[in-house]
Amino acid sequence: MPESQSSGMRARQSIRRLRQGVVPQSAIKSVLVGYEGVGDSFLQHIGSESSKRGKKPIFVRGEFGTGKSNYISYIRQLCEERKIATSTVQLNANNRSLSQFQYLYPELVMNLQRVTIGKQMVNGIQDVIRAALNEESLRKRLLSFASSPSCGELRVPILNLAVWAESQLAPISSQHPSWKKITGADITFNTALYLREKGLSRIKIIAQLLRELGSERLVLFFDEAETIDQLFNICSRCNAYAALERLSRLDGVICYFAITRRFENIIHRDLDKGILSRRSLSMEGQAFLKRWIDGQFKIVEPPEIDLVRAVELSRKVRTLYEMGYGISTLPQVDLTSLAREWSGGAARNPRVLIRQLVDQLDSARPLVLQEAEMAFAV
Repeated sequence: MPESQSSGMRARQSIRRLRQGVVPQSAIKSVLVGYEGVGDSFLQHIGSESSKRGKKPIFVRGEFGTGKSNYISYIRQLCEERKIATSTVQLNANNRSLSQFQYLYPELVMNLQRVTIGKQMVNGIQDVIRAALNEESLRKRLLSFASSPSCGELRVPILNLAVWAESQLAPISSQHPSWKKITGADITFNTALYLREKGLSRIKIIAQLLRELGSERLVLFFDEAETIDQLFNICSRCNAYAALERLSRLDGVICYFAITRRFENIIHRDLDKGILSRRSLSMEGQAFLKRWIDGQFKIVEPPEIDLVRAVELSRKVRTLYEMGYGISTLPQVDLTSLAREWSGGAARNPRVLIRQLVDQLDSARPLVLQEAEMAFAV
């Protein structure tokens, strides 16, 4: 397929997501505006200390539609460019709560995204290990790590997979029994404390394994962290606060938590009710809350879209649209006026602006295209 057609196809795929107000990962750099300083801040954060030390988590604050997801996607794109492994979990108050590491671990390893292993880019822990075992130099690194104390309880299953791969009898099946521990399928049967500890220790092991295979760090994104206000009671939140502190101490791991005002409100309410004096609050939970009170955590917000940025955004969307549909120009569409009208409104929701921009372009797009343009049409 010619490069022009391939680019047009990718642009149209992005436009389909933009119709929903969502900027897809593939169009992050070409569409988002106001992110000039975000990249420098990210690089400064990951490079300020030794990569073997834990980092303070970053909280991305914003209400629905203000661009939290776009901010996280932008950071994820920066990670991909630096060959840093990432994973994302959408939290809830049921089976994906912060205090339940035995449920978070399987999600995190399954959702590993675009991890660079040698010359390959793979997703999920199974493909990560398969790709490492298929390259001799990486297989030696993996075996060296599996033989070290850092590998913990994943030592035996990783060595078993390596033996199977070297025998070359058959490709490693997804049903191989050794995957059970590596994917966390063996720790999700109840909420016992020892299973939570296993989940946390394995997150640490996977972060170290990825570093051995070439990833500078493991960056974890936790969406909807404000759902801690829906946990069963204050004792459950005590566990969640302890989990936040313990995640921030993991070597080689950076955590991003997407939050709304609800997250801050529940912390303030628990503090007002004397949570620091409760026996159910562990030392880790106390440490997190005290650091929160002292303002030691970095809280960032998605860049605000003013009139100038709204106009810039409209131009970028228009350029992407014309590329996707092979249309040289749509002169009858005045996106600047639309951006100005949007910026004068009370809500100024960026998601709404993006949807309105694409809707205007859809309405102006000619239904009958020239023969040369048919190759790009939906």
